[in-house]
Amino acid sequence: MGPLLTHFIWDSHGVTWDGGKKTWTPDLPTDAQIIMHLFAVYMDLAMPSQPAQANDRFPFSYKHYVPMEGKPDPTTRLQIKQTSKSPPEYSLVVEGSMWEVVPKRLNVWYTLVLFIFIVMRESGGYIGQINIGTRLIGLGDVVEGYDV
Repeated sequence: MGPLLTHFIWDSHGVTWDGGKKTWTPDLPTDAQIIMHLFAVYMDLAMPSQPAQANDRFPFSYKHYVPMEGKPDPTTRLQIKQTSKSPPEYSLVVEGSMWEVVPKRLNVWYTLVLFIFIVMRESGGYIGQINIGTRLIGLGDVVEGYDV
């Protein structure tokens, strides 16, 4: 993963700050949950809102992200589903089938890369009206060079 992510602690257990005075607790988000949240917000901001739809301000989160307590939408072809809070784990829901992704430390990264790969391969890079492979969004570079 390289030196930029050496401080990534996927489950955040044992994390302290403020000179060791404060310790991470399960009530706080983990690093993996923060990464997934940032991805969803990035996609929500990149996608045009759909005023005729519920939650039009969050077009990606509403349609392509399923929180722990939520159920996948059978009408949506590809979704990311949080399957465990502690430790955090994510799976893909592809055409109604749950695809388990490698668990533990790299789960959030593998889930995002597989999501991007499937969008690039099966939908020509399009999620709704945006192409995530363009330089504007830049996610196509993540899987560039693989058989997309």
